[in-house]
Amino acid sequence: MVKRVTLALIASLCAFFAGCGQQDKPQEDSALQNQTVPHSPVPDSGLRIAAWNLQWFPGKAPGGLAAEDYSKHISAVISELKIIDADILLLQEIRDPAGLQVIISAMPEYSLDVVSDFSGNLEVAILSRAPAKATEGFMQAFEEGEEAKPPRGFAYATVMLTDEAVLAVYSVHLKSNSGGIEETTPKREESARQLIAHCNGLKERFENEGKAFYAVIGGDFNSDPTSEKWAEDDTLSIIQDAGFKWAGQGVAREELISWLTDGRYPDAVFDHMMVMAPEGYEFSQSSTHKTDRSVSDHRAVILQLSGL
Repeated sequence: MVKRVTLALIASLCAFFAGCGQQDKPQEDSALQNQTVPHSPVPDSGLRIAAWNLQWFPGKAPGGLAAEDYSKHISAVISELKIIDADILLLQEIRDPAGLQVIISAMPEYSLDVVSDFSGNLEVAILSRAPAKATEGFMQAFEEGEEAKPPRGFAYATVMLTDEAVLAVYSVHLKSNSGGIEETTPKREESARQLIAHCNGLKERFENEGKAFYAVIGGDFNSDPTSEKWAEDDTLSIIQDAGFKWAGQGVAREELISWLTDGRYPDAVFDHMMVMAPEGYEFSQSSTHKTDRSVSDHRAVILQLSGL
């Protein structure tokens, strides 16, 4: 019954938001299925990328909610996304992917490039708008490693910056700390190793084609490099050792807080942007979009890539 009510609500919200906006041309509703499509190079004014854990979207809870709760959450998320105004959206904790269609109905300039299907687990997704249109995209589940079997996986897409440069973006939601930091750290670290292996494969592929390679891994890492509690968690270090830089480096902790306290645990810096770029390219520090827990227990992290 709950599922039926949710789907009916999502359908009505899609119709409502579609009616509120003006669409000059039909929008594609489906994600790219491991396909390549024609592309137009991105202007050198740069790209704005946002990563956001939406907290059991839609509804902010696993289920059993009233229709009003779904509607309120969806509307609040759409309002904040319009303010964020990013070219690429890396979204996490999607409880029901059908809710993403409501976002697209309200913001028809975006297309859903890829959404994961982790067998009922919380999903991750990538949305983009012109000129940052994905040319290929897919999801990949993490595999069991020597020391741990991580949950979920990642969504991935590529964007052609110019005919000679490509950007790969990853949306990730690594293992939570439920069960203890020490106990869950190996799963996050294994996820990092598999992400790097995949990204290195892309890097080799595109560089062999003579293209400059850029990459951004964004999302909820569930690891706080500003807290001693995660001092033994090498998740971010593994990624940095592979040539990525943390976009939060040098930013005051108060500006980086992305998980908001629920009263049981303190604020944390869990959400990050990790950037790989050719030598000499300078990117801006990341920032957070200041929201409270009425929208999500996480804040969006934003990165500006200029002069590409």
